[in-house]
Amino acid sequence: MTKELATGNLAWKVLPNLEEIVKDIDNYCVIAIDIPIGLTESGPRKCDIEARQLLGARRSSVFPSSISAVLLAKDYKEACRIREKVEKKRMSQQAWAIVYKIKEINELIANNTLLATKIFEVHPEVSFYYLVDNQPANFKKKTKEGIKERVLKLSRHYGFDFEYIRKIKAQFKAPEDDILDALVALWSAERIYAGRNKVLPEQESFDGNKVQKIYG
Repeated sequence: MTKELATGNLAWKVLPNLEEIVKDIDNYCVIAIDIPIGLTESGPRKCDIEARQLLGARRSSVFPSSISAVLLAKDYKEACRIREKVEKKRMSQQAWAIVYKIKEINELIANNTLLATKIFEVHPEVSFYYLVDNQPANFKKKTKEGIKERVLKLSRHYGFDFEYIRKIKAQFKAPEDDILDALVALWSAERIYAGRNKVLPEQESFDGNKVQKIYG
């Protein structure tokens, strides 16, 4: 959320990488990002466990984060070897697909003190849980019913309709579910900025100096 958005003006921008955010860090109040921040040396993160418990039928949307050693892997096969050595099991292709993003954000935070105070990990389905009635979504987010459900939830806060989402989709060539994920992450950023957010877990869990928390 930029300082402009803090005034209530909604704007969109697509950035090629996270470094572009850092270049303009002074203009950001809160950065809500759907990428794991802070990894364990082995085993699941407590915040991921609690998020899955919270979401019930939507628990599969929160898949296990990589362990920290995997960030050193050069390819998928090496990542599997590393994880198998530590945890006796291989790594999923889905988890490997975002390792480069996890590595990028964790390195940026380690090298930028100001960024570390402004960036917060969120999960869209956790944010949707808290958005209206503290209930997980009834439908998967990529289905027609799931998109309609999430648009209706967001419309109670932002007041837009399906046509607004279609215009964003046409402008940025982005899937509807990704647009809705971004909007609900903005909703969580607003809550963080106002000090009204929820957090999983309530008790702090650390890996070195990186806090492992999901904000909603």
